[in-house]
Formats: sequence, C-alpha cells, structure tokens
Amino acid sequence: MRKKQRIEELEIKVSFQEHTITQLDQVIRELRDEVDRLNTDVRSLREVVETEFNEVVDEKPPHY
Repeated sequence: MRKKQRIEELEIKVSFQEHTITQLDQVIRELRDEVDRLNTDVRSLREVVETEFNEVVDEKPPHY
C-alpha cells in the first residue's frame, strides 16, 4: 500500500472517530440532563411521601 493512500485512510478513520465522539458526547450530555431531572423528581417525591407519612403517623385513629 502506498504511503499516501495509507495516510488518507488514516485521516478518514480519524474523521469518522471524531464524528462518533461528538455524537457520543451529545448523548452523554442529554443523559446527564435527564438524570438530573429524574433526581430532582425523586427528591420532590421523597419530600411528598415523607410529609404524607408524617401526617398519617401524627393522626390519631378515629376511635380515640
């Protein structure tokens, strides 16, 4: 294989890899954002559950 042809093939591979890395980086950023949103939702739900649980625990049953 000629040296020039080999260099061209390597440049094509590098270009493809750079493109793939850029795409993967975007996916990672989107997933990180989704994880952040889900964590926020979980915290909110946890607060609601804890508040509701505390209200139920503090209530006396009707027969008291």
